[in-house]
Amino acid sequence: FMIEVNVHHIVRAMKEALRRSADEIEVRSDAHEGYFEYIQKKQRSAPILVNNCGSSNSYYIDHHGDAPLFRPLSSVEMWRRARTYPLDDYRYTRALSPSKPPSAEIV
Repeated sequence: FMIEVNVHHIVRAMKEALRRSADEIEVRSDAHEGYFEYIQKKQRSAPILVNNCGSSNSYYIDHHGDAPLFRPLSSVEMWRRARTYPLDDYRYTRALSPSKPPSAEIV
């Protein structure tokens, strides 16, 4: 399910890039920082971190005791966020020549 949600997220951004005649998509730093802070705040109450699992040998916890791959979101919240994030969280630019329009077709 997580893969499908992430694919929907990026396809939504790609469709917006095509709508804007852009061929590059880059997340804006303020949007990234805001999301990162939101996730860090939610992780503070996640059982995997609250129970002091930092020294465990876990796929989720790195050598710093952080859980960078762990998203403390419900499936419903991940699904909703992938469909409603502000499209302007990304910067859409055109790197190709105007005579060569983006050729991708996204259904």
